[in-house]
Amino acid sequence: LFREKETRLTFGPHRSRNPAWAPDGITLMFGMNKQGAYDLFQRRSDGTGSEELVFESQTSKFPTDWSMDGRFVAFSSTSSTDKTSVWILPRFGERKPYVFLQGDHNVGEGRFAPDGRWVAYTSDESGRAEIYVTPFPGAASKWQISVAGGSSPKWRRDGRELFYLAADSKLMAAEVDTSGPIFQVGAVRPLFQVLLRTGPSRFELSSTSEQIGYDSAPDGKWFVVNSPLTASPPPIILITNWSADLKSM
Repeated sequence: LFREKETRLTFGPHRSRNPAWAPDGITLMFGMNKQGAYDLFQRRSDGTGSEELVFESQTSKFPTDWSMDGRFVAFSSTSSTDKTSVWILPRFGERKPYVFLQGDHNVGEGRFAPDGRWVAYTSDESGRAEIYVTPFPGAASKWQISVAGGSSPKWRRDGRELFYLAADSKLMAAEVDTSGPIFQVGAVRPLFQVLLRTGPSRFELSSTSEQIGYDSAPDGKWFVVNSPLTASPPPIILITNWSADLKSM
């Protein structure tokens, strides 16, 4: 039942961040810093009941996506070296989380393809943040999607396109084919400019104040973008009496 009414989901002095919807639309998982580090909690989206602790550890964790079948949650976590990594939390069996992608660089923003066979993610292994895709559940290989910087990957509902934010603040669309055993990337084109304070040349797990949230319609024909209110286009400069200035030169 849709109601045009705000419903508060979290209370108290603690901070809550990075909510991820369950595919059934009933549950939200998010990071909350009740014990200092951000742990994973979940709560019903209608506000009934209270938040439930899902997973806690000494490092901060933030959910990034929920697989369409509801069986897995991807989340980012920091390590002792302050590098981020992608973890997977099964929602069945023992529900024991395990590391999926990690290295001596930052890896994050893991997002499941609609068919559940691939994960798109952001990595700065090349020296700047770029978008990659790897098989799931085994990350045996990878394909690079962006070539000039990228962050915030999101799949079109049918899995035929992968969107991301380029380093020059353009929203990009990459044609992809996920139907076969080998991932295939087609044409990559810019869609439109997004207003940003700074371009998403890198991603930070510890701060999302500069990140831009966006989502697309299931067919990818329209988008909603959460852009900062302080962002503004370059100013227009009007020069008067310019012909007199030329004569004096």
